Amino acid sequence: MQKMFVANKALIINQEGKILLVRDSGVEKDHQAGAGSWDIPGGRMDKADKTINDALARELQEELGVELDVLNKQIITASLWSIGGDDDRRVMAVIYIIKVNFEIPVILSAEHTEFGWFNPAVVDQETASPCLRQVLEVYQEKKDLYA
Repeated sequence: MQKMFVANKALIINQEGKILLVRDSGVEKDHQAGAGSWDIPGGRMDKADKTINDALARELQEELGVELDVLNKQIITASLWSIGGDDDRRVMAVIYIIKVNFEIPVILSAEHTEFGWFNPAVVDQETASPCLRQVLEVYQEKKDLYA
């Protein structure tokens, strides 16, 4: 039987319109294929997560070391991919936009090697994860809706 996971990821946008990206370290077993690629923060729900908001807040705390208000978010798109190329283990990810009007004091987890704020129009497609490429395509088409 195919196993399906649910993930929540956030396209975090600052006052300058830049997006927060994290570079995957590849240390997690399921992330080895993505080592070195840039992505948006977030991840799979745990059994302890009671709601989508709980899961998103936990993931952002774990990956960025920061508590963000996840109640004021908008869904931008959803994404489906397999874990490590295994089509029997798939992830359905809901991608949200979170706008921040303050500087985030990021403290990265071991899952990522670095972070940065990027102009979404000029993100390097070669180093972007497949999820990030999809999210940026949708965002560029609909960014006026999120202004």
